[in-house]
Amino acid sequence: MMWISLLVSSSLIAAALLVWPLMNALGLLGVLLLAFLLIGTFLRVFVSSLVRALASRRRGFPEVAVPFCINIIGLVLALGVQSSELPIRLDFYLKLHQREHIVAQIASRKLKPNVPYNPSIISLSGPDRLLADDGTVEIGGQGSAVWVLFFMYRGMGPNLYSGFVYIASDERPADAGFGGTVTRTVLVQPHWFWIDAA
Repeated sequence: MMWISLLVSSSLIAAALLVWPLMNALGLLGVLLLAFLLIGTFLRVFVSSLVRALASRRRGFPEVAVPFCINIIGLVLALGVQSSELPIRLDFYLKLHQREHIVAQIASRKLKPNVPYNPSIISLSGPDRLLADDGTVEIGGQGSAVWVLFFMYRGMGPNLYSGFVYIASDERPADAGFGGTVTRTVLVQPHWFWIDAA
């Protein structure tokens, strides 16, 4: 039971850490299905370990209670990771080189808008599609004020989104000319920001 608890708790923590890469690879429905399966399995193992620990409590703190403790620690860590900026930063640093390559291609005009209905959208191809939600980036500005938005999440409205923004001039995204109102800005590193817009 201890190994099952370790496996399930580790899977829950890994899913919380890798939520953005999973969202890009599986889509929202796939992530929801995966979350449903992981949480269902976790609850089954959690309840089973709790019942076993309570049934053997008269004998002190036996090794039967260890899986229950592992599940509690796993749950606390998964919730802590999910509520922090750690998944955002992990996705950013794992894909930073690839995103910088896309920005360089845009700056050198090797990569140009290629979506007929919007002259500021670039649809990425191949493995680069995993760098942004739906494999698209938005570009804007001119000269030193060029910006590139890698969408990570798009909501139901046209101006509801989250993503990584590269801004050549290093100005704050609220002043960069995005659609919608930027509600949250986090400087990830020079020229790179995480933004939420509504």
